[in-house]
This record gives sequence, structure tokens and C-alpha cells, in this order.
Amino acid sequence: ALGIKPREIDETDAAEGLSVRRAIASLPHRQKTVVVLRYYEDFTFAQIAELLQIPENTAKSLARRAVLALRDDPRLRALKEVQDAI
Repeated sequence: ALGIKPREIDETDAAEGLSVRRAIASLPHRQKTVVVLRYYEDFTFAQIAELLQIPENTAKSLARRAVLALRDDPRLRALKEVQDAI
């Protein structure tokens, strides 16, 4: 055993998760689809491209634009500020 205890999930974690889900839900459909497939389902960009029938570079561009939009989302910016203060 490594002596590492699992972190308990509290109300703050639940609220953060809800903020992330809401921010992702607000993305345009194609960006949201790529984010879910890449970062939640662990698809490669090649797999995403094949599934969505788009060029691989388009999948990468959609992911990049989504990440930039999420970074600018006020719901997530507030979370980052809290984390930085801790």
C-alpha cells in the first residue's frame, strides 16, 4: 500500500463538476462532441476524425477552440481563481 487515501468528494467537488459540465454543454455541438470523445472517452484524434468523418486536423482544431473557450468561460475562471488561492 502506498499510504494514499482516496480524496473524499464533498459539495465543493460536486459544484465544480457541475460547472465543468455546464461549460462543456455551452460549447457548439461539434466542439462539445470532440471534447467528450477526446477527454472523457479517451478517443485519439484519428478515431474522432474517422467517427465524425472529418479530417484529423479539423478534430484537433475543434478541440483547441473548445479548450480556449473553456479557459475563458467565467464559470471555470472562477474555479481556477479559487484553486490558485488555496
